[in-house]
Amino acid sequence: MHPDAVAYVGAGISVAAGIPDFRSKQVIPGIPELAQRKLKDMFQLSMIMDETLRPSFARFSASLAQKTEDSQPTLFHKLLKALEDRGTLVRIYTQNIDGLESKAGVSTYHRSCPQTGDGLQRSTCIPLHGSLRYIYCQSCHAVEEMKHHQDELMHGTFPSCRSCQREQHARREAGKRARLVPTMVPDVVLYGQEHPDSQGITEFQMQDLSGTQPIDLLLVVGTGMHVIGTQRIIREFSKQVRKNRSPTDPSPCVVYLNLECKQQKKWESIFDVWIQADCQTVAAAILDTLKEKGEKEKRKLHVSDTYEVDCLSVQHEQEPEYLTAHPGLRTGSRSGFSYGYGPGVKPYMRQPCGVRQSSAQFPHEIYL
Repeated sequence: MHPDAVAYVGAGISVAAGIPDFRSKQVIPGIPELAQRKLKDMFQLSMIMDETLRPSFARFSASLAQKTEDSQPTLFHKLLKALEDRGTLVRIYTQNIDGLESKAGVSTYHRSCPQTGDGLQRSTCIPLHGSLRYIYCQSCHAVEEMKHHQDELMHGTFPSCRSCQREQHARREAGKRARLVPTMVPDVVLYGQEHPDSQGITEFQMQDLSGTQPIDLLLVVGTGMHVIGTQRIIREFSKQVRKNRSPTDPSPCVVYLNLECKQQKKWESIFDVWIQADCQTVAAAILDTLKEKGEKEKRKLHVSDTYEVDCLSVQHEQEPEYLTAHPGLRTGSRSGFSYGYGPGVKPYMRQPCGVRQSSAQFPHEIYL
């Protein structure tokens, strides 16, 4: 059987598409007055609260939205779509605002879309920080697509809310006192801002954590896990996954994959496996495996003691330093705390998770 998996993804899955990592020190291109500002600075609440900064934020939003519109999904986005199609992925929680999951064909949530009978959309992907595809009114919360207002935004002006304009017209016709017509702003969550759809996203999380459809695999990919909310969600899902997973099942159930992979003590009891690798390389390998073995055959990533991956086949000429330092993990050991993944991938060791004894034997396989 395939697992029921949840993926939590960050900016690392979109860098290959040309979308900048917003925690990088990259300056803002094409907007002279923002030349000295870092990308992270552009997502502060002050950018829409300060009237002197609003024109620059409007131009920046339009420029970034155009960049995402011109970008194409990466191999990892295509992998998410493939896993959705085969029923492996129950949910994807994304920190990204580029909308590339949707462009890859993944069913993506937005509060403006129709709801199902139970009040929740049948959506796989949940954007936690909004989407550059939309703008919304801060007063009535009406939503429109940003692409219809690109010219206005590039001139440094946020569009007035059409819904509120109609209401204003009706008030004048009725002889009522006029009100200020609010503007529409990008539908993204800024630092220090309350999420405009926190209730909708919370409902998805509560549903996924309720055990109605037991989750038995958590994949965390392309995120540094710096945000407090991110840390909380990952911890909650890790706890739920371990609760659902049989203690006799030796395969990893909580996996971390990132190009920068520095283990921290606070995460020791959360993750089974740390994989330091380019997620696009990993995605290419998995996609090849899915294609070769056919949709009805059980898929697996098989990492042997010689670090052979069935679709990357890498033989180390020299014993990795990691294994030299931990001779119990050499060929024939099968103590299994180490996972390799092809060229340039550094394996990590961690202690067994709490539900398993210290003598537990881990197979070198991750089932998808």
